[in-house]
Amino acid sequence: MTEERQLTVLCLASYEKGQEFMRECKRQGCRVLLVTTEKLRDANWPRESVDEFFYMPPDFALDALTRRRMHAFLLDIWQRTRTTIVFVTHDIGEAVALADRICVMSPGPRARIVQVLPVDLPRPRDPTDPQAAQLFKRVEALLA
Repeated sequence: MTEERQLTVLCLASYEKGQEFMRECKRQGCRVLLVTTEKLRDANWPRESVDEFFYMPPDFALDALTRRRMHAFLLDIWQRTRTTIVFVTHDIGEAVALADRICVMSPGPRARIVQVLPVDLPRPRDPTDPQAAQLFKRVEALLA
């Protein structure tokens, strides 16, 4: 018999967006965690849909080296566990580097998925790879 595990969705938000996504995750039975900045503590989050909130200091920022280490850490977790990781980012290069699929969303608080693009690039990803650059431009065009 296979034991079904509850999916945990970790939402990282640097500005107020994704409320409907969090509500839908909760409706689907997921555990929802939100990591955001201290300045957004009182934002209009769907508090009934978020199981835990984590607040970063207002001056928190990732330098380039720390960001690359975080990417390597996330990829290592994924390779060891093969669990689904939903990573929300506003950085196209980060999406190309980490994702198996990129869900491009419409702007605004009622954002919807506009298009889902597969990322069929070998790992580790090289940002100078022409295919990666082409995917970057395609995502950028969808956001324009």
